[in-house]
Amino acid sequence: MKKNLIFLFIIFSIIVVFGNILYANNSGVPDEVIKKIRKDSRRLDNSERNIYVMLQKNSYLSMMKKLEKYQLSQEEIDKILMDLNAMYGSNYEKQNQVVEREIKDYKAMEKAVEKEVNKRVESIISQKKIENNSLNAVKIPQEVMEIYQNSAKELFPNDEKQQEKYMNICVRDYYKILKYIR
Repeated sequence: MKKNLIFLFIIFSIIVVFGNILYANNSGVPDEVIKKIRKDSRRLDNSERNIYVMLQKNSYLSMMKKLEKYQLSQEEIDKILMDLNAMYGSNYEKQNQVVEREIKDYKAMEKAVEKEVNKRVESIISQKKIENNSLNAVKIPQEVMEIYQNSAKELFPNDEKQQEKYMNICVRDYYKILKYIR
């Protein structure tokens, strides 16, 4: 009878140990997070420590589910986690409480940056359009065109394609030069 009880106790102990190992590995909580939680729980006694570890693990998993719910990219998730870790360290319960606010703040900041970038791009585009319209409204004087044609013939006496290419470059550069003259 004693042998059976000892045998059952050993079997039960092995099952509990393997169960804890399997649960810890399959819980979805990375090892580095578990190490941080256990490090923080050292100051507590055993019963409080176990409750604290489970609470922190559950908070971490809940926080990750919230991040997945918002369908963020991995880069965005990493940025938000880095910010939360900087603010609250390994207090995953507190991180879980504020993660949705951080996501909303991040999205708001992202929209504000995107709006500002779009405004600047539109400003640059409209400025370029104004510059191009004002430059294109200026006709190249005939005397300047004759100078360019003579230079083209002098540089490429028997090659009309090169002369034409040279003329196109001169016309393009003429409008660029006008910017500096004005």
